[in-house]
Amino acid sequence: MSDRGDRGDRGDRGGISLLVRNISRRLRPEDIRKEFERYGEVRDVYIPKDYYTKEPKGFAFVEFKSDREAEDARRNLDGVRIDGRDIRVVFAQERRKSTDQMREREKTEKPRGGGRRGSRSRSRSPPRGRGRGRGRGRSRSRDRRAPARRSSRSRSPVKGRSRSRSRSGSRGRSPARRSASPAQKPRSVSPRRSASPRATVDLLKRIRTVSGKKVLIMKKRSVVFVLIDGLADVSLQELDQQSPLEAAQTPAMDAIANGGLTGLMDPVEPGYACGSDTAHMSIMGYNPIIHYRGRGSFEAMGAGLPMAKGDVAFKCNFATVQENEDGQRIVERRRVDRNFPAWGIDLCSFLDGLTLPEFPGFVVATKYATEHRCGIVFKGPGLCDKITGTDPLKDHLPLVASEPLNDSPEAEYSSKVLNAVSEAIHERLSDHPINKAREGEGKPPANVVLLRGPGERIDVPTFAEMHGLNPFMIAPTCIIAGLGMSLGFEIATAPGATGDYHTNLLSKAETALKLLSGDDFDFGFVHVKAVDDAGHDRDVAKKVHFIERADEMISRLVEGIHAEYGEESNEVTIVVTGDHTTPVKYGDHTFEPVPFAIARVGAAYERLQHSKSAGEPASDNAASSSPLTDDVTRFSELSVGRGALGRFAGDQVMKLVKAFREYEV
Repeated sequence: MSDRGDRGDRGDRGGISLLVRNISRRLRPEDIRKEFERYGEVRDVYIPKDYYTKEPKGFAFVEFKSDREAEDARRNLDGVRIDGRDIRVVFAQERRKSTDQMREREKTEKPRGGGRRGSRSRSRSPPRGRGRGRGRGRSRSRDRRAPARRSSRSRSPVKGRSRSRSRSGSRGRSPARRSASPAQKPRSVSPRRSASPRATVDLLKRIRTVSGKKVLIMKKRSVVFVLIDGLADVSLQELDQQSPLEAAQTPAMDAIANGGLTGLMDPVEPGYACGSDTAHMSIMGYNPIIHYRGRGSFEAMGAGLPMAKGDVAFKCNFATVQENEDGQRIVERRRVDRNFPAWGIDLCSFLDGLTLPEFPGFVVATKYATEHRCGIVFKGPGLCDKITGTDPLKDHLPLVASEPLNDSPEAEYSSKVLNAVSEAIHERLSDHPINKAREGEGKPPANVVLLRGPGERIDVPTFAEMHGLNPFMIAPTCIIAGLGMSLGFEIATAPGATGDYHTNLLSKAETALKLLSGDDFDFGFVHVKAVDDAGHDRDVAKKVHFIERADEMISRLVEGIHAEYGEESNEVTIVVTGDHTTPVKYGDHTFEPVPFAIARVGAAYERLQHSKSAGEPASDNAASSSPLTDDVTRFSELSVGRGALGRFAGDQVMKLVKAFREYEV
């Protein structure tokens, strides 16, 4: 029996290793150790890194001292979601090198045979094998693989090769597997035949940059994702028991439903009345239960306020308070006036730079957002976001005093700062000439700012890193734009798009078409806010009107993409959905699911033209041979309930979109 110096034999060391796959690249060894130590003594944790990029490869080894404890950890943690990823835990193979040996090799091994040129992986993540010369076939280490495996780009397993869990084209094996055969002659770029010089030129044209890395795009299969805020509703007596969406004339949305697949989507989870920010996070593939830090940072960043580490931001409303007979400040109007931009923007700059002598080094940064909203950022030492806000969330309730959410000194200090700021803002606004004039005219003054959703900036992988798509976003609403910034979206400005009742929705369509026609983006996110405002304002006619205006925007998108791409418009995917239900009957978010439809633009265009010529939706799709259609012909809360997608949660949306986009018709 060898001694501990022989690290190649796990049994001789008396330990046992687990291979942990699909880990977030943000996880550190200490994070993984913390999870696994609940089941026993962990001897070592090792996260392999790519030789070239020095980035984690997405898997790790956890070495236990006891076989029984390792088995307990494997049984309990396999399939558990950690940092937004469902990890897979298996036993590493018996003769795997020790973690110390692998660390040593990472320090000393050099690239051979031209380095990385042999890798032709389409995967966003770095190839799992290290570069090897094309003529070398003597590798015995289990974490290396033959160059032939690196050159494959096929999505499905090639006959005779081992299958991979990964959906990417890279067929690399994990370090726990033994190479089944010596290195073979590298395959051509095409999995079936050699590439001609012309094909090689075309191939090079399809190589572009996603999140700083060169990736191969076989075809430009763009996605345009239209999200109508607060779209869904309930049946209303004044609309003959129809919802506003059912009552509206929506030929473009109907064409997408008719030409594609439909279903009902719970933005976060069934029965949960979510906010726009958490809904958007979930729909974009970021679990809000794990990553959400409050909506304040989104609002502030969207308004143009930069945030540094340790800053705390708030989503804020200008509101009206009055003192009652007991001296309590009662919030009479949470939204002082949706026409606030016409008279109140100067109040934002008036509050910017506010300091409090009792809190040295502290300063308030303020900037106007949209309508009656502003972004506020607290800057200074010792702050945290583990506090409550001051917004009672309903009219005619007392102004809330902030409280700490835990026992930390930072939380206690931050709540004191917030209460002092709220008081100082009320005093300053009450004496401002604008508010004095409004009171003289019998109009409600903007004499307080309600601060809610305290949050630090989220730290997550970018959308491009998560999904392999280069995204842009058109969203004048600051909270949505700020979320997009946090996820690495390019925020595009559409002339005349305001994020309220005065918005120019057709300008959003034209801007999206221009961006999609170039080579920089293949995912466009277009947000429509006015429909949600109408729901909050309990205005049935306005909600129907803005749903119809949103449909006009979608019609322009469909026709514009078809004009640009022609027959290739079937390579472009279009999605339409909402982020939550905002019934005009209640004036606030509720928990019902929202309609969802996805189609290829070419199919939607055909249905739209038929609708325009015939004056009604195209005939039923039940007889269609395409697997990308169902028998739904209208886009509404009820009709999509019988769609092929069924009912699903928001965290499935991007998986569905990518699978639909990649499907070969």
